[in-house]
Amino acid sequence: MLQGKSATINYKNKKQIEKDKRDWVKVEDTHEGIISKEVFYIANRMLKRDFYNTKEKKTDLFSGMLFCKDCNSALVRRVVKYKEKEQVFYICSKYNKEKSCTRHSIKNEDLEEIMAGIFDHYLIFHENLYRKIKEIDVSKNITDTHIGILEREKEMTQNLLSSLYADLEEDIISKEEYQMFRANYLEQIAKLNENIECRKKKQETVKERIKNNESWLIDIKKYKALTKPDRLSIVMLIDKILVGENKEIEVIFNHQEEVALLEAMASNSEEKNITDKTGINDKKDKEQFSQGYKQQTSLQFVTTQKAVGSEVCHG
Repeated sequence: MLQGKSATINYKNKKQIEKDKRDWVKVEDTHEGIISKEVFYIANRMLKRDFYNTKEKKTDLFSGMLFCKDCNSALVRRVVKYKEKEQVFYICSKYNKEKSCTRHSIKNEDLEEIMAGIFDHYLIFHENLYRKIKEIDVSKNITDTHIGILEREKEMTQNLLSSLYADLEEDIISKEEYQMFRANYLEQIAKLNENIECRKKKQETVKERIKNNESWLIDIKKYKALTKPDRLSIVMLIDKILVGENKEIEVIFNHQEEVALLEAMASNSEEKNITDKTGINDKKDKEQFSQGYKQQTSLQFVTTQKAVGSEVCHG
């Protein structure tokens, strides 16, 4: 809701004057939206993509979703007719226009089969993840574990920087080496600080997303009834489908940042419960257990598969 778009000159003069847009008051979420924020975001994202990249000018199952894994150009749909039979396939648009990339060709039937398998894996993964995190206070327990790794790396680099002057005094390194190492360490620390701050901001953003949009965790369950992905499920669950030259398929799902943090949170929570029950108190023992536990219980789902025998010799 926008407020304060106009104002009166004074209480005696009731004439309204328009205020600068910078002075408007913007208040969000004062009314229930006609559509959810997620649907609004996805709709706006899809509007920027080429839906009708076919000669027939129609939307098909994968319209606006397929991209070349190497050049990131959209894939175009092509139809080959032979003896009254049609074969639908997709190729890189950059290859199609100017031959500046390679074909990245894949048949529609192979792609549908691969996507059905990936969807099955993803839904199973999501069900396991939801089961693990539903008892956890999501808004408080989300932590990007990589921040701790970066902070330890920063501390080690700072220690190396601190020891440089002593090495110079003891003639272990020359003055030129001292200047070179010092500049290198300072650059590393600056990059680490930037990365840490970036990840902290991203962590807070993800927390806010999850807090304001927790419904996607539950809504995804409705797709379990599908025997294969349909247009709605593909658009709502997937950001991009990348096709490699050797027909490998990589799927970038929506909410991947949220899912990664939820997965880490679920893993850490379950790991803590087990260590508490088993009475592992020694720090070294906990670290060894943690490493082995994470290797055994990772919730990673399959996002890449390779098509076999889907070469098309036309187009």
